[in-house]
Amino acid sequence: MRGHALFAGAEPAKRLSSTYFDTADNALHHAGVSLRVRQVNGGRVQTIKAETKAARAGLFERCEWEAPIEGETPDLSLPGGDLVRKLTGNGHAPELEPRFTVVIERAARVMEEGATRLEVTLDEGHVEAPGLRSPLIEVELELQEGREEDLLKVARRLLEDVPLRLAVRAKSEAGYELIGDAHASAKAASVELDRKMSSAEAFTAIGANCLLHLLRNERLVRERRAPEAVHQARVALRRLRAAMSLFKAQFIDLESIRLKDEMKRVAGALGDARDLDVFEGELHADGAEPEEMEALNAAFLRRRESAYDAAVAALSDPAFVRLTFDILAWLHAGAWRETPAAQRPVLELAADELTRRRKKLRKQGPQLHKLTPEARHQVRIQAKKLRYGAEFFGSLAAGAKGRKRAEAFIGALKPVQDALGEMNDVAAQGKLVRSLCEGAAPGAAFAAGAIAARRAREGRNLLRDGENAARDFAVRKLFL
Repeated sequence: MRGHALFAGAEPAKRLSSTYFDTADNALHHAGVSLRVRQVNGGRVQTIKAETKAARAGLFERCEWEAPIEGETPDLSLPGGDLVRKLTGNGHAPELEPRFTVVIERAARVMEEGATRLEVTLDEGHVEAPGLRSPLIEVELELQEGREEDLLKVARRLLEDVPLRLAVRAKSEAGYELIGDAHASAKAASVELDRKMSSAEAFTAIGANCLLHLLRNERLVRERRAPEAVHQARVALRRLRAAMSLFKAQFIDLESIRLKDEMKRVAGALGDARDLDVFEGELHADGAEPEEMEALNAAFLRRRESAYDAAVAALSDPAFVRLTFDILAWLHAGAWRETPAAQRPVLELAADELTRRRKKLRKQGPQLHKLTPEARHQVRIQAKKLRYGAEFFGSLAAGAKGRKRAEAFIGALKPVQDALGEMNDVAAQGKLVRSLCEGAAPGAAFAAGAIAARRAREGRNLLRDGENAARDFAVRKLFL
């Protein structure tokens, strides 16, 4: 990697050794905070980093406090120390201990791309803990002066030469994974918008939030086949596609259409694995003999293994890596940003979109029993997009009263979406359970039939629950 032309003329590599401290139960990590003491150039520097709501609007931003120290252990009298004490010791001195060490060789150079000036940094090394060790390699591009478009050009050239992936995992997270305290998945962070934003500025923040959500989960699918990460990666793609629907007047260019189609393709590749994970909780049938359930379970496990193979393959494909980078470049430098619709105040757009979608759901939701299954499926999609939109735009509500109305609005939407989603699961599981019998051992069909009948009975109750939830939602006022 260091031999790549991008690092020609880089300064001699510096060795950096950073020890991360936490409590024995990793209280700082669970609160989204890291504390390290780094040895560099014969001295030591203490750094505390913390995730914040504002930082979550972008991909790679964190709140940070840094100061030189004399000793090898943390000094909580320095900036940021109050936060550590609050999280770990109820205001008193916490019992901190070294948890792992990150050792890297850092090579960096400043380069120019057109009129743009940027710093390129290569970190090569490892993470270590007693009896454990894992390699680490990262490349970081930092814009010092000029245009984001030029930085993205440099990044694209590098991706064409070297099999890299966009990464959002901090070095500290790699250390916690090494010692067995890894997150199984990551839920979407809240989106913080400003009422003065243009539609382009708002969509960039929302899109970056969705991309971060995807990147935090796709690696967990590839490396651990984590069921909840499959779900969250799929949700991330749906959220971004829903956001594009909310802002659709901006996206008339071919690149926007291509990216939306690609996201749909990847979400589809994750769909079978997610459907089977949901169905696992339904694998019980009153009256079925043990050998009949055993035959159905064996068919289920074979199908799920195959589905996870497909999901991992989709996220490991270089096409997916290119897609994530293309989304990032499109968010910050896409042609859509220059359209007249992108200049519209987001407050206007949000009010119009939520009003229109709320009106449609209020009309159809309480009449679910009159709709065909296909029409109910469309209502489910409408409810989901409305909820995502309300979550995206919730921070635009004015004052404490407006925020409470936004919370109530979103809270009333959740049971509507849940009931419609489970109705969809019932319909999908009827087909799934029948397909599991194909090629399965004798006896699986009886167990499958019993499950399908039970789920059909439950589906009738869901219809009533969905209509009741829709009637409750219908009286909720919009918060904008």
